[in-house]
Amino acid sequence: KTSYAPTERPLDRLNSITSGHMSVTLDRACQPTHPTVYCIGLHVDPNFQGLGAGTRMVKWATDLADSKKAAGWAHLSDSLAGITAFEKSGFKEVNTVTVDLDEYATKPIGKAWGQYSQHCMYRPPNA
Repeated sequence: KTSYAPTERPLDRLNSITSGHMSVTLDRACQPTHPTVYCIGLHVDPNFQGLGAGTRMVKWATDLADSKKAAGWAHLSDSLAGITAFEKSGFKEVNTVTVDLDEYATKPIGKAWGQYSQHCMYRPPNA
């Protein structure tokens, strides 16, 4: 568990955790040993989910990586469908950070925010 300065605001702590996870992922991905394709911000409109759009976007990225003999890294939010699409393409989860958003909420919304996770996934070159 990480300790924080008592004056640090809850949302600043949350940002430190999630941004830190992203930074660690980028540091791991940007190694000089081989080229890397990095996926972030992949999203499928809810009206088109389950139709193969996400799988096709991941395939586009893995085809690009394979053409460059590059490794693949992905940083995903909590989405079983997204994780599954990347796993089908040879990615393995290597790191996850999970936070209880209720610990960082600054005002109530009438229900619990619940947990949120970010997942770091890796695919070796030409997997």
